Amino acid sequence: MLPVKTGQQQNFYTMSFTRSTTDKKLVTAIAYMDTREINPNLINQACDNGFDDLMLAIKRYKPTKQADYHHFVNEDVLQVLEFDTGGVAGSGTPTLTVTITSTGFARRGLKLLFENDAVGMINSAITTAGGKDSFTITSVNGGNLTAAAGDKVSAIGIVVGEGSKEVQSINYGQTKYFNQIETLRDKRKISDIQSNTTVEIGNGYYIYTQAEQQAIAFKLQLSATLTAGVKSANQYGTASPSLVDENGGSVQTTGGWVNEIESYGVKDSVASPGTVGALDVDDLLDQLNAVKAPADYIVAAPDAAWRKYDDYFKNLGSSGVTSARLNVDGTEVNLNVNKFTKGRFTLEFASLRLLDHPQLSYFAGSSSLGKKIYGWPKDNKVKVVDRDGKGSSEPRIGVRYLPNKNASNNRGTEYIEEWYTGALAPTPTDGEHALTSHMLTHQGTECLGTKQMFRQIVLS
Repeated sequence: MLPVKTGQQQNFYTMSFTRSTTDKKLVTAIAYMDTREINPNLINQACDNGFDDLMLAIKRYKPTKQADYHHFVNEDVLQVLEFDTGGVAGSGTPTLTVTITSTGFARRGLKLLFENDAVGMINSAITTAGGKDSFTITSVNGGNLTAAAGDKVSAIGIVVGEGSKEVQSINYGQTKYFNQIETLRDKRKISDIQSNTTVEIGNGYYIYTQAEQQAIAFKLQLSATLTAGVKSANQYGTASPSLVDENGGSVQTTGGWVNEIESYGVKDSVASPGTVGALDVDDLLDQLNAVKAPADYIVAAPDAAWRKYDDYFKNLGSSGVTSARLNVDGTEVNLNVNKFTKGRFTLEFASLRLLDHPQLSYFAGSSSLGKKIYGWPKDNKVKVVDRDGKGSSEPRIGVRYLPNKNASNNRGTEYIEEWYTGALAPTPTDGEHALTSHMLTHQGTECLGTKQMFRQIVLS
């Protein structure tokens, strides 16, 4: 976890252990959790660490000022045109009259490349009916053109004659995607007897044992929702909300990265669940090529699914498989990686222990989280065009959060707020001789360029 940067919370970790100090100061448990394993280049491999720890380790937390956040994705600039059923006349001659299954891309003068490598040119005006374009195609070299319903052709440029005038313009669309934060909250009451059970964590600092356990559970559930959460239609501002808390407040939930991939990414399955073969790998890589994916991928794999890939790797011998430490944008993370290369692709399998958790994702009757592998480009950067028209990049996957404004007052970290109430609180709030620990955070997953991420079902 990253070190806390405010107040005295940063200093306790580096001081030596002692029992002789009598004036000890309380440190919030969430601050302690976010300062253990303080090296930002190393992720803790404890089973109860997860996605939020990884995102902090590789610096993928990003503040937001709004409860929802949006981005736009441009459409593909090229299209494959498919001939409609009953929409081909003149096959076997130099001129075809065709109807295609789409509209808006075909233009006069556009050259088309056929399956047999023949090339024809759209040689007529385009007519449109029922969302389908019709036109005439003429062979560029006088040879015969052969086509049937369902055949596909690719576009290879518009040609014009000498002294040409304007060609028909084309407009490209954009698709908007969005996700939203959700507010997670929890509390634990610590009795006056339990409050005597503390943990000293340095010279003059301590935390309550019960609060530490609460922090572990809170962060684990946060990690689970950032991973497997489903985005709600309901939002904070919904006039007639379908999701409300016990006080009637409208509730919204974030879509985790797994469900973002399920909604917009490549979805694949092995042919025989429980067995991975060469054809399964080729099929996955073919689908990644189809979305113009980059070559290098991180693959988050639950252990049971990873073992099926290991069986496949062992049949390959040592060829194509190596062991390594994962390096993301210069940040090295200890994830015990197996690196596998095939064709132009390199897949680096890494353990995300949340996917193996026996109370969350891998037990008899659990969700399918522990039965799939998930991949996203290793560079973790997607190309963007900024307002000045200049190219840059943004992290493909990360976490948005509303900053904790009370972090500097020893009330948690920048990401999670923690405070105490009751007669035993540092500042007593009432007469009950107990201490109540409260935790609150506003966080949500952000995935950009999800089209090039994937999941593959490996186990049934």
